[in-house]
Amino acid sequence: MEPGTVVTAIFGTLCLVVLTSHPTSAQDPGCQTVRISGSTSLQSHLMTTYTIRDEPFNGRPVYKSNTTNAIIYYASTPHHGDIPAWFVGQTDGQTGLYVEDSSSAANNIEGMFKIWDPNTREWKDDPYVKITCADPGYFGCFYLFHLRNAHQIAMGSRITVDRCILTCLKRGSPIAAVSQRTCLCGSDVNSYSRPSVFCTTPCGGDSTQTCGGRNEADVYQTFVGACGYREATGAIYSPQYPGTYRRNENCTWEISFDPDKVIKFYYNVWEVPAGDRLVITDKSGQSRTLGPDIDASWTNEVTVNFQSDRSTQGDGKFAVQYVAMGHCGSIRTTGGIAQVLPMHGGNFAVGQRATIRCTEGTETVVECLQDKVFNVTGPYCPDSTGREPTTPMTGTGNATVGDPGKEMTAGQGPVVWIV
Repeated sequence: MEPGTVVTAIFGTLCLVVLTSHPTSAQDPGCQTVRISGSTSLQSHLMTTYTIRDEPFNGRPVYKSNTTNAIIYYASTPHHGDIPAWFVGQTDGQTGLYVEDSSSAANNIEGMFKIWDPNTREWKDDPYVKITCADPGYFGCFYLFHLRNAHQIAMGSRITVDRCILTCLKRGSPIAAVSQRTCLCGSDVNSYSRPSVFCTTPCGGDSTQTCGGRNEADVYQTFVGACGYREATGAIYSPQYPGTYRRNENCTWEISFDPDKVIKFYYNVWEVPAGDRLVITDKSGQSRTLGPDIDASWTNEVTVNFQSDRSTQGDGKFAVQYVAMGHCGSIRTTGGIAQVLPMHGGNFAVGQRATIRCTEGTETVVECLQDKVFNVTGPYCPDSTGREPTTPMTGTGNATVGDPGKEMTAGQGPVVWIV
């Protein structure tokens, strides 16, 4: 626990213990907007995005939900033994989520969340709930004096965010910041971000973008808008983002996670005209066009390629967040099973559903649950030869789809076989 002076304050209608200690890390200031994910049943209404809207409380940002009236905040409450923790929900801390973790920002939390079960009226451990940056690469709105090793470049009325990012990237700086007519290239920031209402000045070169404020700057990492990379940054941005991309672009990104994961996609910005496309290729070699109707990969490794139309001027942009997600393995069609929809032979992510159609006309819908097993374990169909119904077997391996006899490797992701 971080040292600090303890005082009391009123937050909402509840008296809370306030810790006056401040974050000690200058390397990761957190993100302006975060996303909570991982629970598909309990407290599912809290699985959404949250943005810093208020001044810090207890030396930590306060985030407000973009879809509900819930908040994320750091405090001590008598309901949890006056132990400092991050809470998600209402200010009373009696329901929702909480985790005993003193991280300086919500997206830096590493501890295990406890989630409130209204049916049993108890707190339960939930190892799947995570908080990530909803806009990886955008740190947020900061005071100018919180930028470290900043080199100022006057850009005047032509300033845009993408122009500043490109300038700083060429200089080898990891951070690019825009403040009215000035671009600043730096190494990092040494504080948490301010509410976005302090960074509302339109950029002179593109009024749809914001260029900080009088004493503030919008701060980005310089991988934003880069045309392809192999590092796991948590997001894919179109070239020149947040500006629009040009025609005849060709960019490739490689994404890889542990074997027991698939990749979940969130489409924060999607303005892709017809003729331009992103193609995702799983390590199985199967390809498909990426878009809002595709929410997850089938394997733990993918390549994403973007190509814009050569015949027209590119005028689109996109920002696609990605996170690692557990899965229930694959479902193999054999015996009395006529079809599995969607039929891709790959893994089904937590929260995804599959329809199993039998040769004799019946069908069953199964869902991949948080503990990485399907909610219905079978048997699903009678064998087409008149034998007993098929029975699923589950294991913890990376067996080849369609080859249940292949030896499994301990510790890798679960696979479901229908044999």
